[in-house]
Amino acid sequence: MKDRILAIVKYMVFLVLVVFLHLYNNHIITFVMLLMTLLFPVLSVTAYYKSQKKITALLEFSSKTVQRNQTLNMLITLQNPTPYPFSRTKLSIRIQHNFISNDYIHEYPFSLAPGKSVTCQVPVSFGICGCYQAQGVCLESSDFGGFVSKRRPIRLQSEVIILPQLLPLKEELERLYAGEQLEEVVEKHEIGQDPNEILNVREYQQGDRLQTIHWKLSAKEQRLMIKEFVRMSGNAFRLFVDYSFQNIRHLDPFFDLLYSLCDYMLGARIPLEVCWLNSSSHMLETQEITDYEAIRIMLLKLFYEQPGQKHDSSLEAYYKDGPEASNILLLTARQYKNASYRLLVQHRGIVRIYQLSK
Repeated sequence: MKDRILAIVKYMVFLVLVVFLHLYNNHIITFVMLLMTLLFPVLSVTAYYKSQKKITALLEFSSKTVQRNQTLNMLITLQNPTPYPFSRTKLSIRIQHNFISNDYIHEYPFSLAPGKSVTCQVPVSFGICGCYQAQGVCLESSDFGGFVSKRRPIRLQSEVIILPQLLPLKEELERLYAGEQLEEVVEKHEIGQDPNEILNVREYQQGDRLQTIHWKLSAKEQRLMIKEFVRMSGNAFRLFVDYSFQNIRHLDPFFDLLYSLCDYMLGARIPLEVCWLNSSSHMLETQEITDYEAIRIMLLKLFYEQPGQKHDSSLEAYYKDGPEASNILLLTARQYKNASYRLLVQHRGIVRIYQLSK
């Protein structure tokens, strides 16, 4: 409102000056200036209403995934395909975490020249792992003279996955009973030591370990190639995820421990299957950890779960009756003092991994 009042005041001052100039000179040039000044508001507002609906916007993050507390760019692009110049355009964007009810609306101003597009790079950093969504709320624009302005809703959406942080679990796990088995396996099957164990060779994907690069084939193919190894039989682990915590401060430690354990098992090529109870169907879901893409898929599924809406009473029936051949692990934010549970690892005193004694 203040901008519109100021624009009208400026126009009236300019109009008065042109009128006095024309009365003083009484020349054809000053008459043309006076006529154009009188017609300017009508032309500006008419062209604005014909053009403002044609403005388009794009919204995307520079990366689909990023580690927690790292910075990436949010790219905002506005396009003006019309011959009309927009002096003030403002795009409102809502950024929200899928676990947290609070949302934040940010406004970004632009000036759009005729037939041009403008891109703005906004550096953003996220301190909580999970999924963040950026959604367009509305696009507000005003005519070139600033006499009128209008808001219209706009459909924009982009999503970024904030990955947990890796914890050094190797020494802790190898000191445990389960870790003794893992250590024995790791000693016999170090990655890349036995070429007969190579099962397949494929193109490099983001997140693959550099130690698994097939350098000779990469040089020949002129692209990075990755060696896939035969997965070991036996010594399989099943990790049951108790997703019933209700405090948001449990979120980061919970996923840090889950992500780190999966990364460790994958690096040591130890078979691992992650299980959790779906909050909507109340059915057990499983994800076999075979590569980093499997870890990403598992995390994405869990990010969309709703913690605090269920308890582990149903889940307990699954892991208590788990396969005898597997080592049963339980990731939880609660403490178990029962003798049938043995604490393996804890993180920040909040989340823990237990082993079920058979």
